[in-house]
Amino acid sequence: SFAIDAAEVLDDAHIFATLQYREVVEHYRQRLQRAPEDHAARVAMARTLVKCGLYDEAVRELLIATQDERVRGRALHELA
Repeated sequence: SFAIDAAEVLDDAHIFATLQYREVVEHYRQRLQRAPEDHAARVAMARTLVKCGLYDEAVRELLIATQDERVRGRALHELA
């Protein structure tokens, strides 16, 4: 919902304001190396990549995430 998305953006603001996004992306990359089937983490990483302007990489990750029916709806929403 809009309220949840807005709260998430505000909650994440400190990460991006302090340029810690590289660490966040690296955390997700390490997680996905250990558990490539963790598509919820893949969607979360894609959202972070979008916030960093790394759109092509975000799209690649979201397309992979659509293979998992548990997160397919969210991944497709993020691709829209």
